[in-house]
Amino acid sequence: MFGQLVPAGLLSQYEPAWRNLYDAHATVHFIHRWLAFGVLLVAVALWWVLRGAGAKDQARVRRLTGALALMVAWQILLGIGTIMMNVAMPVALLLQATGVLVFALAVVVNFGLRRPLGRVRAAKPHGSPAVGVRARSGPRSSVRDPR
Repeated sequence: MFGQLVPAGLLSQYEPAWRNLYDAHATVHFIHRWLAFGVLLVAVALWWVLRGAGAKDQARVRRLTGALALMVAWQILLGIGTIMMNVAMPVALLLQATGVLVFALAVVVNFGLRRPLGRVRAAKPHGSPAVGVRARSGPRSSVRDPR
């Protein structure tokens, strides 16, 4: 911003200094920009970690995580384009719509990650009892299925 990595006077426009976090436009813009790069870093790191996970049931989550990283990158490019085009309404609206899609995709990825990585449930043969259910080998069987 303004030819510097950290522009001078970010927290000195208003008193007390904490008001600058939401009142000073340059400070809000600076925070917003670096949070976006942080989110991109987390999305790419998550994709990087999951690409090494070998479970077949996680392939969908790996693809969704890659899509999330790409959507966040697209969101950043739209944000830059919005600023460079002096907040042109079509680009700004596309930026907002993309933000909603990024949020929705993050929710889907979150629910996909709830299942432990690397755990694949074994398919049970048709007619076999569920785990913990007594097998029917006689009238008073107490044998449990070993699975």
